[in-house]
Amino acid sequence: MGFVSGIFTAVVAATAVAASAEPGRPSQMFGHCRSPPLPQWKTNGASTLGTLNHLPLPPFINGPKPGGSPFPWGGRTCENTNPYQSKDIPYTGMTRYYDWTVTNTTLAPDGVMTPALVVNGQFPGPLIEANWGDEIVVNVHNALVTEGTAIHWHGFLQSGTPWYDGVPTVSQCPIAPGQTFTYKFCAELYGVTWWHGHYSSQYVNGLAGPIVVHGPKTHDYDIDIGPVMLSDWFHSYYLSLLEQIYHAAPTGPILPPMADNMLINGKANYPCNATKPACTPNAGLASFKFKTGKRHLLRLINHSAEAIIFFSIDGYKSTVVSNDFVPFVPYQTDLITLSVGQRTEVIVQGGNDPHEAVWMRITEGLSGLGPPGNTGCSLKTGVAYETTASIYYEQADTTVDPVTTSSIDPGRYLFPNACGNNDLSTTVPAFVMPANDPEVTLNFWMTGNNSTGEFVWYMNNVTYQGDLNDPLFLDAKRQDRLQAH
Repeated sequence: MGFVSGIFTAVVAATAVAASAEPGRPSQMFGHCRSPPLPQWKTNGASTLGTLNHLPLPPFINGPKPGGSPFPWGGRTCENTNPYQSKDIPYTGMTRYYDWTVTNTTLAPDGVMTPALVVNGQFPGPLIEANWGDEIVVNVHNALVTEGTAIHWHGFLQSGTPWYDGVPTVSQCPIAPGQTFTYKFCAELYGVTWWHGHYSSQYVNGLAGPIVVHGPKTHDYDIDIGPVMLSDWFHSYYLSLLEQIYHAAPTGPILPPMADNMLINGKANYPCNATKPACTPNAGLASFKFKTGKRHLLRLINHSAEAIIFFSIDGYKSTVVSNDFVPFVPYQTDLITLSVGQRTEVIVQGGNDPHEAVWMRITEGLSGLGPPGNTGCSLKTGVAYETTASIYYEQADTTVDPVTTSSIDPGRYLFPNACGNNDLSTTVPAFVMPANDPEVTLNFWMTGNNSTGEFVWYMNNVTYQGDLNDPLFLDAKRQDRLQAH
C-alpha cells in the first residue's frame, strides 16, 4: 500500500504497542462556541460521513434468511465457521449493485483547497454494503479528464475472480477516460474493509471509501456507528508527490514526501498561518453521536499513504473485536495502532451522562527521521500531527467543542519503542485454524533504491516494471492459447 506499492510504508516495521491503565474521566465537558465550519459540499462534496446526519448501520441488509434463521448467514457464527473455506461461505443468491463515476474536483477537507479525485462527488467515497455471501457488482465510469483509473477491493480473496482485483498491469488494463468497467466479486469475508484507486497513487487524493460486509458478531453491541475513515492528507496532487520520489539523487537518499495533516472521516482543521495556499481556518471536524449506556461499534480504517495511526477516545477504553476480516477473542486497550490499509473493529461502552462530549483523537506522532530515541513512526511536516473529532451524547450541545484531554502517555505514540500493532499474543482468533508445517520455505529480501539513487523496490534483486497495455493475466491467457495450439 501507500505511494506505488508501499514506498511510504517501508520506513517503519510492525511490532507492538502496549496498553496502559484506564485514564480518568475529566470533570469539565464543554468548551467555547466555535465559528461556523465550511459547508459540507466544500469540504467533502456529497459525502455525509463525519456529520451528525450520518445514520448508524443496521445489523444486516435485506435478503433471504435460510431455515427460519433471523440472519442471512443462517446459523453460522464466527466460532463455528471458517470463511477461508468455500463450503462455509453462505452464498445468498443476492446481488448488490453500485454505479460509480470517477471525476476530478477540488475540495478543502481541512480548509486548504486541494485537487481531489472522487466517486459520485463524495470524499470519503461511497459506502459499499452487503451481507456475507452476497455478490457485489460495481460499474465504474471513468470521467477523469486525462487519467486512467482502476479500483481495488482491499482484503478480498477474489477466489475464482482474480481478474476483478483491480490492479493495472496485473489483472486488468486501466479504465481509459470515457470508458466503463464492471467489477463482480463475492463478499466471501465479513467485517470492515475499504476500496481505493489502484492506478498509480490516486487514492492519496481521495479516491477511497469504506466497505461493510455484515456477518456474525464477535461480541455484542447495540449501535453500529459505521466506518471511521482515518488517514494522512497531502495538499499536493499525487503526481507531484511521486516526482519527489522517482528521480536520481546522487547527493543523498530520497525521502518520501511528508504529510500535511490527518483526517477523520475526511475532516480536520489546519493552522492557516502555516501554509501558503488559500486556507480557511476552522474548516470543521468530524462528529459522532453516542447514547448513554449503549455499546457502540466503530469500524476503523487506516487509508493513509504512509502513516501509522494511533487512535484513542479521551477517558475511554475500547474493546477490540477484529482485525483485517479476522474476528478474535475481545480484549481492551486505550490506544489502538493501525498501519496503512489495516482495519480494526472496536466496541466502546457508552457512559451515563447524557450531556457528555468527548474528543476522539488520532495521531501519527512526530517525524520518523529523528535521532535514536527521539523519532516517531511516520513522516510529517510537524505542523499538524494530531486530529480530533467530537463525540456527543443525546443532550450534549453540539455547537460547542469538547474540552476533554487525554491522559495517555504521549511517549507511547510520539516516541514508541516500536512501530506496529499490538503483540499477536493479545489477538486470539475466534475460529482457530491449526498451522501446518510448510512443505517449502522461500526467503525473500526486500530492498529499495539503486546505484543511481532512484527509488525502486527489489525482491531478491528483481524489480517489476508493469505494462499498462499488457497486464500479466491477459499475457498468461495468451500464452495458454499458444501452448494449446
